[in-house]
Amino acid sequence: MHGSFEAVKSTESSRGMVMRQMAVGEPIGFHSTDGPPLSVVGGQAVSLDGSVSADFLIEDVGASAVLGSHITNAQCGHCGVYLTVGGSAWSIGPSIGVGGGAAAAGSWKNGTCQVAPGDWHSIKLNVTRGVVHGWLDGEQLFAVAPGNEGPGAVDLTAQGWVGIGAGTFGAVQYDRFAMQQ
Repeated sequence: MHGSFEAVKSTESSRGMVMRQMAVGEPIGFHSTDGPPLSVVGGQAVSLDGSVSADFLIEDVGASAVLGSHITNAQCGHCGVYLTVGGSAWSIGPSIGVGGGAAAAGSWKNGTCQVAPGDWHSIKLNVTRGVVHGWLDGEQLFAVAPGNEGPGAVDLTAQGWVGIGAGTFGAVQYDRFAMQQ
């Protein structure tokens, strides 16, 4: 959605082929985009009470990496749980954080981190019995139980897709994508 993810040779030769967000600017379309680039994985019937993880490399200053879970509508960038990490900040919530992981409207929690462009990092998002956990490079960032009512509500029992994305239209590479239930 709203971007272009392609399999390309990594800038790090030992990695081989990786997925890369290729669109460097908002595409011209028949309608305005309601979110930054996102690629959904799996089928709508994926019931994820488990984790999704990936390695990522941000190529451009200001870009950010996104992992999504419980995405119930592949045409809606706000229908699911999104962990956005980039630069010096991270956020978790029902919307994709824009601008290097800065707190998005409706984010449940946000904080600081150090993610330098050109370095590989690992990211993991876990949802178990209504509690969302996130990790960056093996260090836990948060544990939050967002609830399923009111602003920012996400049905964590709903079936949906998982996904990778970018918080802005900048180049982000992904490798070693995994889902565990």
